Amino acid sequence: MPEKLTDFRVFLTLVWRHLNLPDPTPIQLDIALYLQHGPRRKIIEAFRGVGKSWITAAYVVWRLRQNPNLKFMVLSASKDRADNFTTFCLRLINEIPTLQCLIPRADQRCSKLSFDVGPARADHAPSVTSKGIFSQITGGRADEIIADDEQ
Repeated sequence: MPEKLTDFRVFLTLVWRHLNLPDPTPIQLDIALYLQHGPRRKIIEAFRGVGKSWITAAYVVWRLRQNPNLKFMVLSASKDRADNFTTFCLRLINEIPTLQCLIPRADQRCSKLSFDVGPARADHAPSVTSKGIFSQITGGRADEIIADDEQ
């Protein structure tokens, strides 16, 4: 990854510009800094519309770009919400040139339910998987679990 993109705030700005959004707001940059440097267990609370899910999806692909062998599990109150998060991650990978090295190969998983990133080693667990809160998660493996919009 280019040196300048090792700061998640810089990467987030690149993603926002790709999405034709205004540059991240100060609160969005604070969230990005917290995701990158905060404690191992993090909780992000902010008003609706701040972009928590979009920032966190950008964080997931940024981390995978740094280490393609990481595993993420996305849990949400609804399975559709979790699947949308995973779909958004895949879209970022496919559309942003610096992430295209992560595009799943033909012999890897590639769906809105779960996907592998191209450089990842073979593993039982996908790089990113989505689950509803009432899904079967026992036995699931992840380095990081993203709880998105839990009430």
